[in-house]
Amino acid sequence: MTTVKKNEITFLHILTALNKGEENAIHQIDLANKIGVPTWRLKKIIQAARKSGVMIISSKRGYYLSDNKQEINHFVRMMSKQAATRYGSITKIRKTMPVEIGGQLSMKLSAAAAGGAR
Repeated sequence: MTTVKKNEITFLHILTALNKGEENAIHQIDLANKIGVPTWRLKKIIQAARKSGVMIISSKRGYYLSDNKQEINHFVRMMSKQAATRYGSITKIRKTMPVEIGGQLSMKLSAAAAGGAR
């Protein structure tokens, strides 16, 4: 007898719950409720499915399946912009991260934060 893992069942639920095309997208909360998982878990499952090559696309309308080149390219551009924005934030945070000096923390402040620019 073959055992099916809980994650595999959830993955199958997502694939059967999603429709094809942006016009048939399902909102994140509705999809999570439909398959019986919290939204944080849904995001992890979708991420794993995408890593394995499943074309689960998201837009302002929600999640959907696609084999449409235009929809996929739009999604890739959107995700690339989001990644670049996050990377920029991470880079800035790393540059201004507190530095330990003799057991005490010191932080670089911008002129505006230090009260120099108004």
